Amino acid sequence: MRIHPVIALIVGITVTSCDDAIDPSAPGTLVVSTTTDGDDPDTDGYLLTINGTESVALDPTGTIEAELTPGRHTLRLLGVAEHCSVSSPTSLHVNVPPRGTASVAFTISCLATGARITTTSTGLDIDSNGFRIVVDGTDRGPIGTNDSVLTRINPGDRTIALTAVASNCTLEGSSLRTVAIVDREVASIEFEVVCKATTGVIKVSVEASGIDAEGSYLAMVDGAMESPLQPGSPAYIALVPPGDHVVSLQPPSNCSVEDDDQLASVSAGELTRDTVDLTFSVSCVLNSGTLRITAPTTGRVPAGQYSVWDCYYFYCYYPEFLGNLAPNDTLITRVIAGSHSLLLYDVPARCDVSYPPTPLTLLPGDTLDVEFQVRCST
Repeated sequence: MRIHPVIALIVGITVTSCDDAIDPSAPGTLVVSTTTDGDDPDTDGYLLTINGTESVALDPTGTIEAELTPGRHTLRLLGVAEHCSVSSPTSLHVNVPPRGTASVAFTISCLATGARITTTSTGLDIDSNGFRIVVDGTDRGPIGTNDSVLTRINPGDRTIALTAVASNCTLEGSSLRTVAIVDREVASIEFEVVCKATTGVIKVSVEASGIDAEGSYLAMVDGAMESPLQPGSPAYIALVPPGDHVVSLQPPSNCSVEDDDQLASVSAGELTRDTVDLTFSVSCVLNSGTLRITAPTTGRVPAGQYSVWDCYYFYCYYPEFLGNLAPNDTLITRVIAGSHSLLLYDVPARCDVSYPPTPLTLLPGDTLDVEFQVRCST
């Protein structure tokens, strides 16, 4: 049965009266409203022609006003989609009174014929590219991994398939669904997809013994995949493909790894992600010393504190904060042995600072006295 367009039409005329005589040539107002409903409303809107020459765009649901000369005008509604029903002719005549209002209301009902296809994806490494909808062997477009799409289909017995499923994912049940499509009805079809892991994780831990075990450690997989870590804070290296991998550890210079490179066999293809747990034992020796920092201040002593920063000599892009130091007080801090260049900040502008010679060389286990001489004006 062929569907004919249906538009419910309401025409009303309101004449504005006043004590004075109305000029018969005074323009009036045409008010046109549209209401679109149904399970597949046309979102493109419509086009209203007036006397076959002027045209006005209409929203699917909305109201427009147009000023017209008084008299009889011919209106025609265009752009109604085939699946939207219209019962009466879309061409009509309306009389616009001078300085009055003529109202026209269109109600459009859009009922789809087809299927609403829904996908639900669960598991690991879900394919973000989504799938394709195929109806009777014809590709009807994409659908997301967790999505719902209304597909218009002609009535009859149809075969609907979900394709482009990733190799690590499987459909629960058949990938082909036979469904009877009924005119002006929407069938519901659900596809459930379960995906399995395509990669694994390698967890690397450090058990350190000795002195000054804190430092910069680096775990590497096959010499490429890297992750920093600390004793007591393991690294989780993700996206490792299945197979055998060589895992190594680079410790700080004062530490040595007691274990050689270790082998990690990573598997995939399960609903849970494989995690291989490796532990490296590290032995460390003393690699730090103590800085004893003073700032004897003469003149009018500042009320606030100075701040002391360490540049590690020639490396002042990211200086390290060592602590606050009150004038004529002492700051004692432990740092890594080696060359250091200290800076004194937060010094008032009325004060001059004499810096100690640089670089400062600190040996492991030693204590080095550093003095900033500050002279402030009164």
